[in-house]
Amino acid sequence: MPIEKTLTAAVLAAGLIAGCRADGETARQALVEQEIKDCTDGFSKTRGGMAGLDGQKICECAVGKLTEDKDAEQLRAMTQQTKASEADLQTMGSCVVEEARRKGMIGK
Repeated sequence: MPIEKTLTAAVLAAGLIAGCRADGETARQALVEQEIKDCTDGFSKTRGGMAGLDGQKICECAVGKLTEDKDAEQLRAMTQQTKASEADLQTMGSCVVEEARRKGMIGK
């Protein structure tokens, strides 16, 4: 009987851990999607679209690069920043260049 209780407890613990990880990934994905939306909204308001560039693609590129190694907690801290770092700006710039190349606006 003690083996059954131990085994049951282990199975329940594994299920809880998997559930927490799934919830963490869900929260992380929601934060990433919100960052992309906020970035795209900001791109549109600054008339970036008038240059013929796809703000959605630029924002997906930049947010993807900036968030790829971060968990939900790190992303929450990132969303609290009020000023972009130099590295953030360089990442956004590289995504703008990628989009301009894709559109044929600048050479490869």
